[in-house]
Amino acid sequence: MKHAVVSLALGHGNNKILIRDIQLWNEDNTKETSHNKDESSKTNSTITINWNGKCLSYVSVKKLPLWIYDRDQLVPWRCYTGSSKTWSYFNIKLKRLNRALIAEIYPSKTDNNMLVLFYVDSDSIRCRLLCNKSKYEIDKIITNKAKKPQSPVNKKVQFNDTLSKLILTGLRLRDIPNTNPGFTKLYKITFQAAEFTHRDDVKRCNYQVPFETLQQTVETLLKLFTKT
Repeated sequence: MKHAVVSLALGHGNNKILIRDIQLWNEDNTKETSHNKDESSKTNSTITINWNGKCLSYVSVKKLPLWIYDRDQLVPWRCYTGSSKTWSYFNIKLKRLNRALIAEIYPSKTDNNMLVLFYVDSDSIRCRLLCNKSKYEIDKIITNKAKKPQSPVNKKVQFNDTLSKLILTGLRLRDIPNTNPGFTKLYKITFQAAEFTHRDDVKRCNYQVPFETLQQTVETLLKLFTKT
């Protein structure tokens, strides 16, 4: 049963981007009778709960203590989406980089805000409620993470790694395997063109170019070079 549809804000100000259509599906049917299931299906087909929220921080699931999770949620939500942009975001940011995302959700004007964790479970994306009583501890985890400075070398490596993965994903979606005679040349010119496009951003922001901006650049370049 679909529980809610979430839109998450990434970044701030002019760099703010929305990740839409994150569908949270509830797979915990242990407390539902057959009658309740029928009624919930009817309700779900006509009413969609929309939630808004914002991304707070990326974290390693292995470093999160067990008490941070909400014990009242027996089964995490499974995430689906019909948006290719949202799918690409989760695929790159969570699956490929092997990390999780803490976000704050605003259910409504009357309900309290919720903290949730988006993470990878096998080949699927899950969403789990975090205990609101531990918000102070979660804030400390995020704050301590933010205090750790990242060296320019590491930022450049991360920039190159993200750019490389975006190009490889784009080529794979266009059915251009690495066995294709023109694969290496196409990869190199796309990489170099993307670097040149963001040369001023790299200098000004020290390699911290927004993921969505870099993704759009790669897509534009691949469309130009492959005429797709």
